[in-house]
Amino acid sequence: MRGISIKHQISIWISAIRPKTLAAGIVPVLIGASAAYRSGKWDAPVFGVALFCSIAIQVLTNFVNDLFDARKGADTDKRQGPKRAVASGLISDRMMTMVSIGLTACIFLCGLYLVYSGGIPILLIGITSLVFAWLYTAGPYPLSYLGLGDVFVFIFFGIVATCGTYFLFTHSCPWEMYVVAAIPGFSSVTILAANNIRDIDTDKLVHKNTLAVRLGKAISLRMFTAVMVGIYLAAVALFLLKDYDFRFLLLFLSIPIAIAIIRKIYAAERGEEFNQILANCGKLLFINGILLSLSFVL
Repeated sequence: MRGISIKHQISIWISAIRPKTLAAGIVPVLIGASAAYRSGKWDAPVFGVALFCSIAIQVLTNFVNDLFDARKGADTDKRQGPKRAVASGLISDRMMTMVSIGLTACIFLCGLYLVYSGGIPILLIGITSLVFAWLYTAGPYPLSYLGLGDVFVFIFFGIVATCGTYFLFTHSCPWEMYVVAAIPGFSSVTILAANNIRDIDTDKLVHKNTLAVRLGKAISLRMFTAVMVGIYLAAVALFLLKDYDFRFLLLFLSIPIAIAIIRKIYAAERGEEFNQILANCGKLLFINGILLSLSFVL
C-alpha cells in the first residue's frame, strides 16, 4: 500500500470491514442484553466487551472471506458487488493474513474476560465462533462454498450470539430465548441471501456452490421471502409465549420496510440494485433489533 495516502488507506480498510454487515454483530448482543436486563441482570463492562467481541468476529469473518475468496479466484472483475480489497490488490494477501491473525488473538484475549463472567460454556462458544469465522471461507471444505453459509449465519449470529449474551448475564437460558434469537438469526440470513442471489452467475464460474447457486434464482427468491416472513412469525410466537404481551408486536412496525425489500429483490437485475437491497436488509436488522430490545426494556 506504498504511495497511498493515509486517508485512502483508512477508507480501504473501512471498505474491507464492510460496515453494512456490522448490524449482524451488534443486534444479537443488544437483544440478549435487553432480555437479561428485563430479568433483573445487568453488567455494563460485560456488555461492552461482549459487544466488541461480537462486532470483531463479524469483521474477522469479512476479512477471512476477502482473503480466501481472492485466493480461490472468486472475486473477479465480473463480480457485481463492491470491489474486494485483496482481490483488487488494494490490500496484500500477507497484510490481510497478519491483520486477521492479530484480530483473532485480540478477540480471544478480550473474550477471556467474558469467560471469567460466564465460565466454560462461554469459552466453548468463543472458541467455536473463532474457528468457524475462519472455516466459513478457509480450509479444504469452506462452509460458504458448500451451501452452508446461511445455516452458519443463523446459528452463530442468531442463536449463539443472542443466547450466549443472555447466558453471560444470567447463567441460564430458558428455551423461549431461542425463539427470540431466531429473529436476529433470520434477519442476518436475509443479508447473506441478498448477497448470494446477486452473485449467482459469478459464483458458478468458480464453483462457489452457495445455497443460491444450488437452488437457482427463482427458488432462492422464494426462500428469501420465507426467511423474511419467519422474522415476524417468530415475533408472533414470542407474543404468545409471553402471555400476549403486546410489546412484542412492536416488531410489526417494520413490516412495510420488509415488504418494500421483498418487492425490490424480485424486480432487481443489476448489481447496484442488489447492493442497495443488501444495505436495506442490514438497516432492517438494526431496526428490528431496536424494536425487540425496546419490547424487553419498556
